[in-house]
Amino acid sequence: MIKKAEIDNGRGFDWGRASRDYARYRGIYPREFYQKILDMAWLPFEDPVAGQSEALVLKYNPEWTGCGEKRHPIAIPEIYSQYFTIESQEVFDLRVPFSRESWNGRMKACRGIEASLPEEDIAAFDAEHRHLLAAAAPEKFKVRHYAAISVLRKR
Repeated sequence: MIKKAEIDNGRGFDWGRASRDYARYRGIYPREFYQKILDMAWLPFEDPVAGQSEALVLKYNPEWTGCGEKRHPIAIPEIYSQYFTIESQEVFDLRVPFSRESWNGRMKACRGIEASLPEEDIAAFDAEHRHLLAAAAPEKFKVRHYAAISVLRKR
């Protein structure tokens, strides 16, 4: 059964499964149904801390594909047009607060590091990233991100 928590979606959204599930369960949705999809990413070409951190991730994992984000609206797959119309889309900037510790944790948690590297490389990245942050950022700082939201209305 689909729950409300599965209707508001973020970056981990599985488009293929969602469209299949929507087709299967669309009868349970109310007549006036909206699906909201949100994405958010740091902007490495505009924020120096994000850019240096991303470069370090690429040093340890050159195959990482989660890099180089720029502002863009959320691309809605064509299959969704069978069930939804795009009600609105918006892209805007955010300055997200971090400490050196929380930003280091955020970068380690990206799929380019903890999800794909052996423990010894994760430890080496951690040490080098902490050194980078000590030189490049105050203890508390903000990282420029963009956010995009799409609101889809049930047909």
